[in-house]
Amino acid sequence: LIETELETFQFYQRYLKKEYNIALPDYFFSKKAGRKSTDFFDAALTKQQKKVVNVGKLIALKRKLFNTKIEQFVKKVPHGVAVVKQLSKKGYTLAIVSQNERRMVDTAIDWLHIRKYFKCFITLDDVRPHKKPDPKLYLLAAERLQLQPENCGAVEDSPDGIVSAKRAGMY
Repeated sequence: LIETELETFQFYQRYLKKEYNIALPDYFFSKKAGRKSTDFFDAALTKQQKKVVNVGKLIALKRKLFNTKIEQFVKKVPHGVAVVKQLSKKGYTLAIVSQNERRMVDTAIDWLHIRKYFKCFITLDDVRPHKKPDPKLYLLAAERLQLQPENCGAVEDSPDGIVSAKRAGMY
């Protein structure tokens, strides 16, 4: 429904350059796509850089800005909202399963004006410390929807998300 990876990566590039004079090359984007920011920084920063950069503060700043200036961090997936409306109209029961925090998910859902189409929202806050590719997020969604996982389908945008849904027994 939304694209955040490139915008978040570019924010981190600008911030690290400005605050620490650390240049993240564009090809490091492949280390970010589909991963939580903490995992990305573990892979992208050197041991010395990790001693200097306050990663927790940087991630908290990004979350704060996301929740107050979402348009700087998000692009709508073309036709995503239309697909949600059509699935709902055809009687499908829908859920959001995200490894982002609840507040960020709420911000995005409200920005897209699609809350009414979903029966439940599963976020990282519901299953911490588990995250994709762990199937726990999807299993919890099936439980809350009162459906067997094999009767559920998932639409994903990351390799870890696909693995998570498959491990849960979904299609």
